Amino acid sequence: MKRLLAILSLSLIAVFSFAQPMEDLLVLLDGTIADSDKYRAKKEVRIKTIENPLHSRGISAEQRYAIYGQLYEEYLTYKFAKASEALDNQETAAREIGDKRLLNEVLISRAMINATGGRYLEASNILQTQIDTTILTDEQKIRYWDAQQRFWFDYRDNYGGESGDAVTSSKVAWYRNAILSTAPENSVMYQGTAVRQAMDAGNWGQADFLCKNLLSKLDPDSHEYANWSYYEARICEQLDRTEEMDAWFIRSAIADLKTATTDNASLCSLSQDLFVTGDLERAFRYITKSLDDARFYDAWLRQWQIAEVFPDIQRGYEEFRARQIARSRVLLIAVSVLALITLLGAFWVLNAYKRQRRLNVQVREMNRQIQEFSSSLQQMNDRLTQTNSELSEANAAKEEYIGIFVSLSSDYIDKTRKYQSSVRKRIVNGQYDDILSEISSQKLLEEELNLFYRLFDQAFLKLYPDFVNQFNGLLKPAYRIEPKEGELLTTELRIFALIRLGITQSSRIASLLRYSVNTIYNYRAQIKKGAIVDKEVFEEKVRLLCN
Repeated sequence: MKRLLAILSLSLIAVFSFAQPMEDLLVLLDGTIADSDKYRAKKEVRIKTIENPLHSRGISAEQRYAIYGQLYEEYLTYKFAKASEALDNQETAAREIGDKRLLNEVLISRAMINATGGRYLEASNILQTQIDTTILTDEQKIRYWDAQQRFWFDYRDNYGGESGDAVTSSKVAWYRNAILSTAPENSVMYQGTAVRQAMDAGNWGQADFLCKNLLSKLDPDSHEYANWSYYEARICEQLDRTEEMDAWFIRSAIADLKTATTDNASLCSLSQDLFVTGDLERAFRYITKSLDDARFYDAWLRQWQIAEVFPDIQRGYEEFRARQIARSRVLLIAVSVLALITLLGAFWVLNAYKRQRRLNVQVREMNRQIQEFSSSLQQMNDRLTQTNSELSEANAAKEEYIGIFVSLSSDYIDKTRKYQSSVRKRIVNGQYDDILSEISSQKLLEEELNLFYRLFDQAFLKLYPDFVNQFNGLLKPAYRIEPKEGELLTTELRIFALIRLGITQSSRIASLLRYSVNTIYNYRAQIKKGAIVDKEVFEEKVRLLCN
């Protein structure tokens, strides 16, 4: 019962620890692939650092043996030829030292790399004839048995058919049992061998539990994690957990990329499954990356394995791209037709606009004499209309404000029409002196300007009812402005109300409020003297009021 509870608890921990949305994992993988050159650069720097002592004078054979051993470990999953070269140099150092145990260490490594690289004849020759098994240490025996089981397993899988040769399978089982009887139970070697043994026996549930337990103890950015993530994916494949299988392939591929492992299998396996599920763009990109890595590693077995599936994925991707191009062409034609229709419509509108302009010129010419008498009033109307337009542009979203000034403009148009009618009558009656007297009077202009101020104050305060309080909040108490009774805004407040609306040029403000530019400048400078903030940012603060 205790064992059952332990297995159940570990399984639950594994499920929650490794759960992650598939799309998030794919995005993470894409980002890691994009950074793969950085990881390779780090690998090269690490290799250079290890190699540096080899250039020193007086380096001993023992030191060279250790350094070449480190280089072999770095090159083992990175560059096949360089790893073999490091073993050659390490073997030379071992023979100089004259220690057969060190020579055995090199030969075991050489047998392992030949087995993983598909050089089974060379691996078999080393394992059967060159290693002196009578002097192996316990640790070397475990490595030797591991090389033997790897050789026989890979040989069986590549040349023994689906079921494999019975003799070969028995050899694999014998060497794995030898490892399990000798290796420490908490070691990766022991636990990994237990996983492989459960997989060979078809005990997929047990293999799933053992492999996830092993993965929970490994660094996700390590080569060991990449290796056992791949096996966990294969276990999930047997358990018909396809999405989880892909998730483990992705984790394995990410760890391979981060460790600059170019002898990898997960990216190729993932691309095959994505090809089946229809993600052709990623499938092609991943298989291409996998093939590039295999060529860089330069061991024929991995290139041969990828070459078996690459043509199908490439052909599928090319067909997918051809369909995309065909759809793009159809879309391009549709867009072109739409653009042509839009262009014809634009020409029609332009011609209509030109005809309307010609008609307007004729109307203006016919009314020119009348407009000369009412030009002063018309100019006022134009300025009010322009002011309304500029304020509306400063706050286009304030529809009510726009409505007020549109209404004001309409009133002035009505007044203009009435005034034109009045002028016509007086001209007909010969009352030229009355017309001249009325045009020369400033009373009408002053009344309209006061009306403009009142309407502007009402509209602005309706939009920004708290503007006066917030504006005074930017001033020292002695400089604060309070409108008189019956007054909505003072001249100073109107100036900064326009600044709040985005109208900042003194010349523009002077034009709108009918003051001189110097007067506006003096008002602005005087108010800034009483600011509680820096003068340079005072007007910027005003523009942010009532947000």
